[in-house]
Amino acid sequence: MAGRQGSVATPTPKQAPNSTPTIHTTSYYTPSSAAPSGSGVQKQQSPSATQNGALKAAASRVWLAARKTLRGQFISLAALTLLLSLLLALYSWQSLTRASNDLETIASGSVPSVDAAQTMGQYINDIDAKVADFLATGSLTTQEPCSLVTAHGSTVIGQLTVHDCDQHNIDAEIVMTNQQLFNAIHNASYPGERTATERITVGLEEYVGDWTVIQQEYAAAASKNDPNDPHLSKAYATYLHANAILQTKIHHTPQFVEDFASLPSCSIGADQHLADPKEWAFGGIESNVECLSSINNEHLQQAYGDSQNFLTMTFWVSLLFCLTFGTLLLFVVLRLMFMNHRVLNPGLTPALLICVVISLLLLATMGNLMGQPASADALQHGAYQQLVQDDYASVYAATRLKRIGTQANADESRWLIALAFKDQEQINKWDADWQANVKQIETLKQAAHNNRTWNEEDQPLSAMDQQWQAYKSIDVRIRAVAGGGDLNGAETLSTGESNTDFSGFSDAVSALSKANYDHYNQTLADTRSAINLYLWLTVLLFPLTGLLTVWGVLQRLKDF
Repeated sequence: MAGRQGSVATPTPKQAPNSTPTIHTTSYYTPSSAAPSGSGVQKQQSPSATQNGALKAAASRVWLAARKTLRGQFISLAALTLLLSLLLALYSWQSLTRASNDLETIASGSVPSVDAAQTMGQYINDIDAKVADFLATGSLTTQEPCSLVTAHGSTVIGQLTVHDCDQHNIDAEIVMTNQQLFNAIHNASYPGERTATERITVGLEEYVGDWTVIQQEYAAAASKNDPNDPHLSKAYATYLHANAILQTKIHHTPQFVEDFASLPSCSIGADQHLADPKEWAFGGIESNVECLSSINNEHLQQAYGDSQNFLTMTFWVSLLFCLTFGTLLLFVVLRLMFMNHRVLNPGLTPALLICVVISLLLLATMGNLMGQPASADALQHGAYQQLVQDDYASVYAATRLKRIGTQANADESRWLIALAFKDQEQINKWDADWQANVKQIETLKQAAHNNRTWNEEDQPLSAMDQQWQAYKSIDVRIRAVAGGGDLNGAETLSTGESNTDFSGFSDAVSALSKANYDHYNQTLADTRSAINLYLWLTVLLFPLTGLLTVWGVLQRLKDF
């Protein structure tokens, strides 16, 4: 066997004599020359490369099974349905949450502050009118039932002179003004509100300080109806100072609690001109009250506009989502029905029914929130449009009408006190102011008629017109009596019949506001309930539909 290195000799079956044997060899395995020297082991791939290859192969097999086998197809359809149901639930939750946030911005952020500002404006003008009457009615000694103003109307507190009754009402209305200011301060959330409420607070402190001086000087006057009495003259001068705080300028230098550059412009004054912060923040109490109202009303309108745009987009996206989801689910139901010849499936049949019902309810809710903005019929308007444009716009107009009416009634009292002190400059000023306020009231009354939406408004609108005409006719009589030199007679008419008719006008406007506020509150409550209900229904039922679909498909996989 020597010499057989690397091969094995195999003799042929037949050999010729004296011939050399033919040698056949079988080669052993020789390592490749590419292998490292001295190594007979092949090079192996890294574990990560092997894993990636395995994953790709597995994915390829799954994809092939999903395409080529009924079992894989139905598993894929069930998974896709579940995914779509979760996406639809998430989108519905986000949409309804956004709608709820917009609703709360309107109902809790803006409306309470607008109400507080308008009510403050009415109170402070009525206070100012009664301060003027307090000075001018000292000679009227007849006692009559005194009606004390309260937050919800009025109550009779006994028999008092006009002078004493005014004193009680002034103190009561100062308390109610501070309560409204407290509400506005604690609801402040927009730029400019904190500055406006701070200025109103300072202004009221100054005004109440002057009211205290007026009472002291009046009590010290020897004659209560002699304009030349030094104490009475000082009381009148203090009243003019207090009135300037109300209408012209708060004397205390502003200490701004917000960055002045961030303060917004506001619509103020009879002409509702746009005033920059240099005007309203350095103005009187009225300017800051109007600005507080303007800021919140602007954000109210902005929230309404944003909600309408958002709801329009959301409705169409939800419609597309629901149609896609419903179509996919219907396809799964019909395909499975065709393949296993079963009409009903314990999972898919209820899933399809739930999908149809919850989709229709969701779209109906979105449609009700959006409504038909261009329709002349308020009942066709969406919930947000009814709240802001149909209901609260009338509340706002009525409250503003009541406030301007109170200013006009105050002008009458101011005009009479100016006559008593023979102050021609103030006589002319209050006469012109009364004329301007009356003109503005006529415009606001017409706007209230034009914005009439509900049947409940008809009676208050009619009463408002009648009482206003009666009030204006008495004003003509007051001016005639005062022009004849009978100031006591004019004061008697002003604090008697005139105030009675003005109270009738004010009550009618309040009834008009209440009719719209009642509808506003009902719409708000219904909208809140609907949003909260369907928010939870969609979050629960859409995923349930997906899960039922998966379960229904799994029940029939054994057939494939």
